[in-house]
Amino acid sequence: KLIESKKNAATICKAIYGSDPDCTRLLGTDLKQVGANRTEIAVGLLQGKYKHNPDVDKSVHRRLEDLPASEPHHICMTGGYAAHVARHWILPADRSLQSLKMPSRLAPEKEC
Repeated sequence: KLIESKKNAATICKAIYGSDPDCTRLLGTDLKQVGANRTEIAVGLLQGKYKHNPDVDKSVHRRLEDLPASEPHHICMTGGYAAHVARHWILPADRSLQSLKMPSRLAPEKEC
């Protein structure tokens, strides 16, 4: 969603990685390319392509595994490809998606 919103590279990098000076430069270059494939860029962000040294940092899978069970977290994803992205790019191969009803206080007649 950040990629689609056309926010600048610094804003996107800060939201995904926190402080990483190389991300702004690398991502900015890719976003400015004519006909840039934003899906590929989003995948690259999830895979750590825009980090200074992705081998040193934990993968998304590892970060999710490290979350304590006593502190439930969720990842909010919307759009036509949300389930596909979660299944194929975020979840480890030995895991599956679980449906969870999340009632909205603003629009209780709708389901999330």
